[in-house]
Amino acid sequence: MTDNAAPMGEVESGSEELDFHEMLDRQILEYRKVVGYHRLQMSIVEGARLDWVGSFLYSREEGTKAYALRGEKEHAKALKRAQGFQKQLEALQAPITSENLKRFIGKEYDVLIEEPVEGEDLAIGRMYAQAPEVDGLTVVMGRDLKAGEVLRCGISRVNGLDLEAIPLKGGVSHG
Repeated sequence: MTDNAAPMGEVESGSEELDFHEMLDRQILEYRKVVGYHRLQMSIVEGARLDWVGSFLYSREEGTKAYALRGEKEHAKALKRAQGFQKQLEALQAPITSENLKRFIGKEYDVLIEEPVEGEDLAIGRMYAQAPEVDGLTVVMGRDLKAGEVLRCGISRVNGLDLEAIPLKGGVSHG
């Protein structure tokens, strides 16, 4: 912290005031957790209204300390319970994510094209807010899209946990 910096949470007199909502709009909030502690996690997810929530199930691995904590039958029972909770967590989060994604509609973002869809005029891509294999994706509508290129796109709609986008004219950012 420099000598002339204002204490955290305060804005110096005469300085530009930060627009917190504008700053937050650029942030992507995620929560990843091993499934367990059902009530606590559900209240966190419901209250925080995060953009993405991911969960994974504990897997019993031979050679680890945790392996000896439960027998095979106990683990199978706990796993079944955790799978049910995971489904509840996903059902709670899906509409929150879908609603939160609406803030991207009408805005422009760079989208990395990962895979053109054969026989269709579209490709699967990701923008900065979408981690591979855990978050939604961006479906880019267009012809002759190539894997690895980054296109400037306009976000046109939300489809569940995914975004749909259209490349902007002259929209190649880099590639």
